[in-house]
Amino acid sequence: MRRWNYLGFSLLVFATQAGQLPLTVNQIGLMLRAGYSSNSLMHELSTRHFADTVDETNEKALVKAGASAELIAALKSGIYSLSPEKTAAVQQQIAAEEQRRAEQSEASRKSEAAYQARVVRERSRKTGPNRARCKFRHDFRISERRLGSNAQWRAFSRR
Repeated sequence: MRRWNYLGFSLLVFATQAGQLPLTVNQIGLMLRAGYSSNSLMHELSTRHFADTVDETNEKALVKAGASAELIAALKSGIYSLSPEKTAAVQQQIAAEEQRRAEQSEASRKSEAAYQARVVRERSRKTGPNRARCKFRHDFRISERRLGSNAQWRAFSRR
């Protein structure tokens, strides 16, 4: 039984690690603004690696986000960088993910527009000229009043 637990746990850990892409400058900047320290980011970089380049504009963005000089020097030196082949593959994965997100966003936008059009059609159908006469159709309630064995129905206004 313990073997199955260990196997399940190791598969879970492997699955979560396999789904994480290496970090980029934008992600590191977001993590710094969210409150990560430079040391915790270096630990994260040791497991996930770095798949970007640090040029002058990226360096200014990292400094503005709160990166330490030690973190920037480590990123520039390439300690956490992937090989050029792996970096190219990761950049392709990131581009494919962005493309998929854009397609999903477009499909969601179209679906929302179709829904809004349907709602407008239904509302205009309900308030058309033929429906105006029946506007107060539901303003009456029927109550039962029993007199002996006969049942009489009366409509009362809700007012």
